[in-house]
Amino acid sequence: MDSQSKTKEKDPKRSRTEKVPEQSGDKPVKTAKPAANRRPKDVRVYQSWCKKCGICAAFCPTKALEIGPAGNPVWKHPDLCIGCRMCELRCPDFAIEVVKDATKEKVNAGK
Repeated sequence: MDSQSKTKEKDPKRSRTEKVPEQSGDKPVKTAKPAANRRPKDVRVYQSWCKKCGICAAFCPTKALEIGPAGNPVWKHPDLCIGCRMCELRCPDFAIEVVKDATKEKVNAGK
């Protein structure tokens, strides 16, 4: 057999995402980790608008937002919050506001 007709055998120790050394001209891509500066300052729940459906807590990927004993959403674990705003974006009643930074809030209020 010549070198062109040989087929490469798959290495069971190599993961699917790992590049083959012959093809790896690029540097590996680094994945972003949730940073502390991305965490919001506050998550406000407007109780008079909330119909207590639980969609916000269901879509929270880190479970930082939970349903309280009265059925209303509570930002129970602020340290787990990654600031993705899924709760705010998925709320059908617009009853949740994710406040990222106090300085940005003041700038936007002046416009």
